[in-house]
Amino acid sequence: MTVQKPTHEQPEKPHVDPTALAALEDVMEDEYPLLLDTFLSDSQLRLNELHRSHDLVELSHAAHSFKGSSSNMGAMRLAQLCSELEQYCRQGTPDGVDAYVQRIDSEFALVLKLYSEERARFPD
Repeated sequence: MTVQKPTHEQPEKPHVDPTALAALEDVMEDEYPLLLDTFLSDSQLRLNELHRSHDLVELSHAAHSFKGSSSNMGAMRLAQLCSELEQYCRQGTPDGVDAYVQRIDSEFALVLKLYSEERARFPD
């Protein structure tokens, strides 16, 4: 079995899809700030789950879940990285998992900053 390590061969997606955020704001109206708050807090929990998980099946499920919420919220590069981790876990080897999780950590730090700035547009 060939182990596939993280690469940058796939074109990287944008950090945030502004069209997706605009659509969410239109649909959610006054609830949009709550949606942002929920995404940020939920994402931190999902990231913690990635760090705690040592089982590849569990890690794959956590990555899949994080991918879905990130994609739904327009965090496209974060979703891409979670998808890559999910696919890697399916190969059945734990070697290299940490490199994927570190890339997700780095991307989430950026997403956290960008979405916190977006949230700041809506004072309580």
